[in-house]
Amino acid sequence: MPTHNDDDGRVGVSPLPGEERSSAKQAGEGDMSPERKGPSPLTLSLSPAGRGDQIPPSDRPVAGARQGSGEGGAPPSHPSPLAGEGGATGSLLPGRSEDGGLPPSPTLPRKGGERLSRASDADSQSRAEQAAALDAEIGQLAPEVILREAMARFPGELALVSSFGAESAVLLHMAAHIDRHLPVVFVDTLRLFPETLAYRDALVARLGLADVRTVGPQRAVMEQADPWHALFRVDPDRCCHLRKVEPLAEALVPFAAWITGRKRYQATTRAALAAVEADATHIKISPLASWGAPEIAAYMQAHALPVHPLVAQGYPSIGCAPCTTQVAPGEDPRAGRWRGQGKVECGIHVSAARSG
Repeated sequence: MPTHNDDDGRVGVSPLPGEERSSAKQAGEGDMSPERKGPSPLTLSLSPAGRGDQIPPSDRPVAGARQGSGEGGAPPSHPSPLAGEGGATGSLLPGRSEDGGLPPSPTLPRKGGERLSRASDADSQSRAEQAAALDAEIGQLAPEVILREAMARFPGELALVSSFGAESAVLLHMAAHIDRHLPVVFVDTLRLFPETLAYRDALVARLGLADVRTVGPQRAVMEQADPWHALFRVDPDRCCHLRKVEPLAEALVPFAAWITGRKRYQATTRAALAAVEADATHIKISPLASWGAPEIAAYMQAHALPVHPLVAQGYPSIGCAPCTTQVAPGEDPRAGRWRGQGKVECGIHVSAARSG
């Protein structure tokens, strides 16, 4: 049974108003065209209007940061752009006592996007124990509560990783209600559908997300490793590693924990997914782990959230254009990913983390 990447699945709501649908077929499987002129390998920060500008990412600390950290402790309150839709609307998290939270894992940055533990074995063991304890405490709570608790436990050290895929709007909407300045990391592999990039910009503007960081592979590396833009055919694992795994690892270096959109219903291999877990370098939190497709669809409908435009064209799971095909009625939703290549996972959730 294939696994499932972040934020994919079936969503039965209307597409973006006025969104044109034509480029998916042109960018489909077998696309051997040169790489799209996308973002530079530098991190881009998207403004609330959804325009990509090569400007430094926001240095605003995540709401709830400890007093005295950074340049003035916790930031002032910002009105939620989504007030009136229900749920939490304040941007500041409730404070926690000094001994009320779990300390972040001590790590040092290392060349190449790795994180070097100060005491490798002991740190990995400590991280796994920390994740297990936190999962036992908050893992059964409602998704919004898990998300709020994650922000409170890892102030300034937490990022949300989003593919801006079929179900991404749900988690992004919840995060925006709590703190729209939470860093959101998006990996542009340079082979994505144009619809995905347009959907990203639309959601950034709609939700008022203030710190969306678009990262991607270095062009010089890809020109050497994939000069004919056909690596996805001859070595798809390496293609994913260079285009997605390595850029994400580099982007996550400053953080101790990150939020994923994975859910147990997506595949049998995720049936036992914990809401909080540890990998080799980070704590990983999946607030929507317990939700199924009906809950996702109901939430999107209740908040009138736009759906990725390719869903209506038969793409219930959306990745890079050359490796994603339409899915026929009755097929597994993941059948269109790496079709015929015997590959089921891009690699960002494959970890050699010790379980303790």
